[in-house]
Amino acid sequence: FAVFATLGYYSYQTGLPVSEVVQAGPQLAFVTYPTIIRLLPFGSVIFGVLFFLMILTLGIDSAFSLVEAGAASLIEKFNLKRIYVNIGFAVIAGVIGLIYTTRSGLFWLDIVDYFMNNFGLLVIGILMCIAVGWFYRHDEIREYANSKSDFTIGKWWDFCIKYFTPVVVGALFITNVIDRVKAAYGGYSRIAEFLGGWLVIIAFVVVAVILFKKKGRA
Repeated sequence: FAVFATLGYYSYQTGLPVSEVVQAGPQLAFVTYPTIIRLLPFGSVIFGVLFFLMILTLGIDSAFSLVEAGAASLIEKFNLKRIYVNIGFAVIAGVIGLIYTTRSGLFWLDIVDYFMNNFGLLVIGILMCIAVGWFYRHDEIREYANSKSDFTIGKWWDFCIKYFTPVVVGALFITNVIDRVKAAYGGYSRIAEFLGGWLVIIAFVVVAVILFKKKGRA
């Protein structure tokens, strides 16, 4: 509701229809909202500081989960110290993230964000379903989950994790691929789409395979 009310206020102040002021993705947070805050009749400086402080805290909070997912795997497999792994992740991510500070940074962020959400997460979801449903004892996982939760799941979960979910997610993945074959995302050039989208996905897959095949340390 806050988003719609804010966009409505922006539309009223600029005299433009809502359809022309609506922006999706990073532009909404980093372009549209700051512009709206600047148009406030009072307290624009205070609200601006609070807004970007909120963005900063949300970014830090998100970084915890993003780093922990990869760091925990490396720590467990290679018996590394957490502080070194976290510093390594921070340095690598910081260097890669420098591109987002350039004048074209929002465009690169838009491409990477789209591909990671519409392709990367789907691939990870399919692989997780295959790993849990076909290579691990999914029945034991189900029983353990039931023992720790007030909401219990039946054997239908086994069918979903082995067949239903991979098929549905796979269909979504194929649909997204077909859409991108027909036209580049967001009107970007094919080169930009490849560098910011496909290449990032390929790099993650290659790194994951290399780390998976590399022997860990006890």
